[in-house]
Amino acid sequence: MTSRWRRFFAWLAEAAGVDLHMAEMPPPAQLPDIWSRRDLGCAFMCALPFSGGRFDVQPLAAPVPCFPRYESRPVYATDFIVRHDSPIEALEDLRQQGPLALMPRDSLSGFRSPVAHLAERLGEAPLRHLLRSKAVQVQTPREVLQAVAEGQAAVGVVDTYFFDLCAHPQMPLAQNLRSIATTPWLPISPLVASGVVDGGTIDAIRAALLRAGEDAEPRALLEDLGLSGFAEVDRSAYTEAVGARFRDGVDKSLISP
Repeated sequence: MTSRWRRFFAWLAEAAGVDLHMAEMPPPAQLPDIWSRRDLGCAFMCALPFSGGRFDVQPLAAPVPCFPRYESRPVYATDFIVRHDSPIEALEDLRQQGPLALMPRDSLSGFRSPVAHLAERLGEAPLRHLLRSKAVQVQTPREVLQAVAEGQAAVGVVDTYFFDLCAHPQMPLAQNLRSIATTPWLPISPLVASGVVDGGTIDAIRAALLRAGEDAEPRALLEDLGLSGFAEVDRSAYTEAVGARFRDGVDKSLISP
């Protein structure tokens, strides 16, 4: 997947007339360190910190997944996944089953959104028991898939775009996994640049991203990434749909260690 993004960003740099260098920062690199870089030209930012305005970044564009369930919208959600041969068919089965693979507590799709959904479906008391006694924390969506596939967890939570991408025939990582439930849709993680990048550069990168789905060369690159194009970022949508509920209104007892 890294090579596919390399090819796309190489096209983006040329199309925008901007000198972009791919920085290798694999896990466990700290995402706040990446988002704080003054030379950040184009990177994905989790919708949760983006909604809070903690980092000095400028929005560039929001990816639009090409899979039918997104209905050509820049949105995503969280899938609850199990193995194909698992007896688990509904979230309520988690009252007796476990463990549950989750990502760190500051992840929107990997923790806060699915935990809020589970609180509504199971009730807060059963959920607290599940989090304290039957939770396995991993660092990345790929590790969630591996934990479920290898039997380390009965259920895992992973963002829908990543799961759909991994379920592609050319990417067998999720071939033996299935979704049993999905959270409500939220604005997808946008591409951002540092707040100190000049306006001309921002405009050039943004324009290239927004037309990427219209030209043959980048469209082929986008198809390899499971995208149909990019959309303009509506910052107020993140504040209203993400910030109010998952940052400001979240039950702190459910996200505290």
